Order: sequence, then structure tokens, then C-alpha cells
Amino acid sequence: EPLRRAFTPKRVADLRPRIEEIVDELLDDLAERRADGTGFDLVADFAFPLPAIVIAELLGVPPEDRDEFKHWSDQLAAIVFGTSDRSSGVERAVAGTAKFADYFGGLIERYTAEPADNFISALIAVTDDDPSVGLTSSELVGALTLLLFGGHETTTNLISNSMLSLLSNPGSIARLASEPDLLGSALEELHRFDGSTKLMVRIVGEDHERHGVEMTAGQTVFLGVLGANRDPEVFERPDELILDRDNVRQHLGFGYGAHFCLGAALARLETEIAGGHLLDRLPDLRLAETIPPRTEVLLGRGIATLPVR
Repeated sequence: EPLRRAFTPKRVADLRPRIEEIVDELLDDLAERRADGTGFDLVADFAFPLPAIVIAELLGVPPEDRDEFKHWSDQLAAIVFGTSDRSSGVERAVAGTAKFADYFGGLIERYTAEPADNFISALIAVTDDDPSVGLTSSELVGALTLLLFGGHETTTNLISNSMLSLLSNPGSIARLASEPDLLGSALEELHRFDGSTKLMVRIVGEDHERHGVEMTAGQTVFLGVLGANRDPEVFERPDELILDRDNVRQHLGFGYGAHFCLGAALARLETEIAGGHLLDRLPDLRLAETIPPRTEVLLGRGIATLPVR
């Protein structure tokens, strides 16, 4: 509840001019590389820095801290999303957790004393206005860490996966160029077709049977979001990319009900601006090599690199 009170539709809508500015700055650099014949990586040079800059600015992370902030973020990702090699990332993830706790604690103290126009100050204000729904300092740190990954890693993957799907279906790029009004529904279809969430973790609330499977209260279950988004009982020709699909908003990429993604509006806004401006300014993009391998994480779905020419 405190997060929803602070993360208002108006706060998200007000970010549009700044997101457009960041996107155009990144595209200016990519356009220069195109002019001199240099290729680039759409993940490292575009899909990763965009949401990283947006979420850092939203949270009130000063520019001089952002390189270190990114390093801790990379460390902590192993815990948040899970790694296929459990032994490789645990120590780094624990170190990242400690750094984030200390750093966010310092930011909370700073913006408690001197409020600014950022999300941390908004959360603190919610607590001051109504302590009964507010957050303790440790809860604030947890909420900020959640927002960091909800607003960064998954959006990076959504932009990257969407561009990979479009580049793998060249006719789709041509159609969007000729029918720009399709962009909104196309982005939802791209999310359904190859979204950034592979699994969601839930705890069984009460004993029950589901499709012949006995479930016991307290059990951990994994919800297969990608499978649900290709369900032939819901989506006709589910394995095809259909940019004007009628019922595309039924996809579960942002969750459902009480667990619907808090940052869905921000993710949609960033992906809309990123995709629209990218296709408008660099309509002749092509894959530079074969489809890149997927990153090996349990819950998310993305690619580490996307070389284009």
C-alpha cells in the first residue's frame, strides 16, 4: 500500500519527457556509430543503460554514485532472479545485499533530512502522513531493492527480447513503419510472445486440488508465465507474432490481481518510447549474427548481448 500511494500514475506520466531525452541521447550515440560503419550491441548500448538511468534518477541516486550502484546491482541479481549455477554467484550476491542496505540506509537518512523530488522522499512522506501504513527503515530498504530490480533488469530484458523478436521477423518492422498506430498493441504482443518473466514464485495459501494435483498450504509453487502466454485455449496461433492480436492484453507478463506489477506503467512507458524512437531513427537495423543464447537465470528471461548492424 505505501508503494502504491507513492508510485502514482501522475509520477510515472511526468517521467515521459525525461525518458524521451535519455532515449534520444542514447540513439544519438548509436546513430554516430552507424554513420562511421561501427556496429553496436542493443543490450549494452541501449536496453541496459536506459532503465538503469531512469530507475537511478527515480530513486534519487546521485550521478556520481551510479557506476558503483550498477556494480552492486549486478552482484545482487544472482539472488533476486536465481542463477543456474548456485555456487558461482552466492558470495557476490551477499556482498551486493550488504552494500545496498548500507547505501539505501544512507539515502533514506539524507532525504529524511532534506526531501527532494524523488521516490525515496515520496515513500518517506507517505510514512510521515500515515504511520499506520508507512514503512520502517529496513522495510524501506527492501522496497527500494525490489523497485530497483522491478524497474531495471526486467525492463532491460523486455526491450531486448522485443527487439530480438522484431529483428527475427523483418516483416513486423516494415509493418510498424507503415502503421505506427500499431505500436501500443505490438508491444503487448511482443511481451506475450517473448516476455522478460519466465517464472513467478508463490506460496500455496490453503490445501486444494488443481487439475488433479494435490497442493498443500505452505508449499512453494512456480507459475509458468511463458507457458501461460502461449496457451492455445487463450491465444489463437500462440506461437506466431501477431502485432494486432485482439486479446493481447490477457497476457500475464505483468502478473495478475493483487500481484499485478507495481511498475507496469513505467515498463510500458519506457518500452513504448524506446521501441518507437529506435524504429523511427534506425529503421534499417539487422541482426549482426545468429540469435544470441539466453541468460541462465531461473525466474527471468533475457539475452546478454544483441549485436546489430
